Amino acid sequence: MPLLYLQALTVNSAAHSAICQLSQRLRPSRVFDLFIQDGDAIMPAQTATLTPHQQSVLFPRAREAEGTFSVFLDAQEISVQTITIVNDPSQRILGITGRNTEGQDTVREIYIQFADHTPAGTTFDLTNSEFTSTRVWLSIKTATDTYVVRGVIGTLNIQQIFPQLIKVQGSAVVTTDTNPSGAVHSLVVNFDIHT
Repeated sequence: MPLLYLQALTVNSAAHSAICQLSQRLRPSRVFDLFIQDGDAIMPAQTATLTPHQQSVLFPRAREAEGTFSVFLDAQEISVQTITIVNDPSQRILGITGRNTEGQDTVREIYIQFADHTPAGTTFDLTNSEFTSTRVWLSIKTATDTYVVRGVIGTLNIQQIFPQLIKVQGSAVVTTDTNPSGAVHSLVVNFDIHT
């Protein structure tokens, strides 16, 4: 059976009938993408199956991390129960998430992102990182309030980095932008983690 790879192709009505005839002969049976005509799905077409390596590059997975991830939020220590790392080779970034849960309705997440090719000893000034891949975010979800704020003032320091092994050590001292109540948060994070 011939293999046809078409993805999100916009077609006109003349091409539509030819495509329908072709699809009847091919009888697609595995992974499908759709032909699109004027924003509406017309029909599926058979596509190539991705190898595990291609899948890992296109859809990087978060991995559980081990090590230390200490967080002080507004000068109060919070314990981080879950640490994950994502290495996205297509965008060349490392993303680290530390998650804290208190009670049944409070979840706090700290997300740190930077380029996976960052040299050890690099210090990022967050006031100059708005249009870069370097980010520090704080997410707070409670029963009555949910918001995400970005670290806009402060530094992110990467002391050691081994992206092939996914091992990284660093720290962040951050002041966030204002939350919906008009308050800012201070955040101090020290991490030495690996997968």
